Amino acid sequence: GVGATTSGRNDIEVDGSKISGAAYKLAPPRALHHGTLLIDVEMTALAGLLNPNKLKLQSKGVASVAARVANLKTINPDITHDSLSQAIIEAFCSHYGSPNLQPE
Repeated sequence: GVGATTSGRNDIEVDGSKISGAAYKLAPPRALHHGTLLIDVEMTALAGLLNPNKLKLQSKGVASVAARVANLKTINPDITHDSLSQAIIEAFCSHYGSPNLQPE
């Protein structure tokens, strides 16, 4: 594990750096949700794609998106897409008492 904690209503952080975010939209009769985990993102590209509210960043005490986020691979070099996917599946199955499933 990496000692992650929740922050706010839709972030996951490790040592104060955001490694995950989520967003949702209510569009009756539907609810849409998506989430992301940063495994090995090119931070320069990420900074160019995100345009957060400048006041929100200032409230977090950071100068840019790149200053507030971290790759899981930086925190634990052994993390890969496959190992993270398997860990999520195992945690889900354990939490909900389901047999261990494998993605197709």
